[in-house]
Amino acid sequence: MKQKSCAKNISYIISVSVGTGCYRHLRISGNETLHDLADAILWAFDFKHDHLYSFFMDNIWWSPDAEYRSPFDGEPPSADRVKLAKLRLEKGQAFKFVFDYGDEWRFQCKVLQILNERTDDTEIVRMKGAPPEQYPYYEESEEEYPAAVNAVKPDSSTIAHTVNPVIPPADAVTAGIEDEVLEAAFQYRSDQLWKKLNDTEFFAVQLSGGEIGYCSVMGILGECVTIALYIGDEGLWSLQKTMENHFEYSFDCMLLQNCLQMELTDKDDVPEPVLNDVAAYAGAHGISLKGKKRYPAFLKFQSYLVPDRIRSQEDFRYLTEALRAAHEVAVKLKSVPKAKLGLDDTLHVIPLLTPDGNGFRWSLMKKPDTVSYPYAKPAVPKDTAEALRALSQKGTWECRMYILSEPTTDEKAERSFFLPLLLTAGGTKKLRREISGSGYYPDVAGDMLGQLAAWMREVGVRPKEIVTHGARSLAFLEQLCEVCGILLTEADHLPLTEKMLTEHYRRYEEAYFGQLSQITDMLMMLEQMEESELRILPKDMLAALAEQIGTGLMSHALEERIASLV
Repeated sequence: MKQKSCAKNISYIISVSVGTGCYRHLRISGNETLHDLADAILWAFDFKHDHLYSFFMDNIWWSPDAEYRSPFDGEPPSADRVKLAKLRLEKGQAFKFVFDYGDEWRFQCKVLQILNERTDDTEIVRMKGAPPEQYPYYEESEEEYPAAVNAVKPDSSTIAHTVNPVIPPADAVTAGIEDEVLEAAFQYRSDQLWKKLNDTEFFAVQLSGGEIGYCSVMGILGECVTIALYIGDEGLWSLQKTMENHFEYSFDCMLLQNCLQMELTDKDDVPEPVLNDVAAYAGAHGISLKGKKRYPAFLKFQSYLVPDRIRSQEDFRYLTEALRAAHEVAVKLKSVPKAKLGLDDTLHVIPLLTPDGNGFRWSLMKKPDTVSYPYAKPAVPKDTAEALRALSQKGTWECRMYILSEPTTDEKAERSFFLPLLLTAGGTKKLRREISGSGYYPDVAGDMLGQLAAWMREVGVRPKEIVTHGARSLAFLEQLCEVCGILLTEADHLPLTEKMLTEHYRRYEEAYFGQLSQITDMLMMLEQMEESELRILPKDMLAALAEQIGTGLMSHALEERIASLV
């Protein structure tokens, strides 16, 4: 116990340099491990922790005598098993750190000071020089992107980069993202909050619209670097279900997500209008976009809709408020332990940040109770209920609402959604029915229930019992069963409707591949056409073909021929 106490009250100032003229001085507790020091070094130089590493404590490159390896290497001795205090480091002691055995990044380390003081959180106390790019990125076209300009002068919280700005052309299509949004996004990138919090250590922010937003930070494993804002009860429900991992399939999780996200990703994953806004802002403010996961993308997840980029100013405003709150959290974590702030998933409280002038007022709120999701509960008109109750009643039916994974697009509403499909099966083929929804599920639930009621009247019978599965289907059938005196039960498997669903997908695939075959035949015919034959094709057909340029459907030669004709 005495040794442990000693370690907590010993701190080190360690100088870490890479190359010439670039170093960081780190203050770190003796209670931290070499693995924690590796994390701190990579964070200080803006590197992703995505490769193996080794420390060489005898200060000799690749020496096997005093080597400590990444715990993911599997070879002892492991860096996460030894605390700094147990290494008996001395002032002036030098040692080496190699990261990524392929690229072999070499860092020289030296103990500058040993302090008889407690350090709760590792911090950079001094920095000099722009760090090297872990993954140098070069644009293919030198003409489109000008040569590097001078980097902005660093302050105490920002590391400057040599900038090669990507300047979009003057007539480029943009998303109209305001500077304050991009400022908050790049500040989040600089703070690297995902290295301090995991996705279950969430916090709340009082939004300007009156609702409370719940913020979850993802990226500690380096795979998906994202902050998600879940707004109100619907958002909280999807956050809670995600944390509890209560979705059967990943599609179900995505289907019922209600959140706004800012994700740090690669250039190719950013829609062109957003890319142009990001590039213009970065170029104007001396921000480097070179490397992996350097571009902010802004996404909206809404139940039953295909995820899309954020388009409304209100959504951008809310996400900006969340990003500013995240910066406040990052600043606080430099001096206050997570648990004291309420950022601990074992606690029964979470921090609530309320805007107060130019800052935030902190308070603790009770961790929200589990909320219920407002699944669609369509009502049954009185005359319909009377007609159904007049029918004879017998048998048990299976009935379930499915949401299909093939999306469709509503051009007027400018949104894409996943279509609902209601499958019902009784004991005979006569009592099997497939009802396809024609729009966004919550909006068409009433119409689909009406079709089910009309079909019952058509076959002249109502069941004594309906067996279903899942909260969505239970809510959909609740009032129908209540007003018609039908027992509603739930089962894990519905063999009849599951068989019908398999048949539905089989028919869909046959139709899809049939169309694909026709398209392939048509393209082969176009490839063989002479120039004069292509010229007499209808203009609308040529325009439709031109829209497919770059999709990979046509050969490069045919694309050039089509492009020359439109």
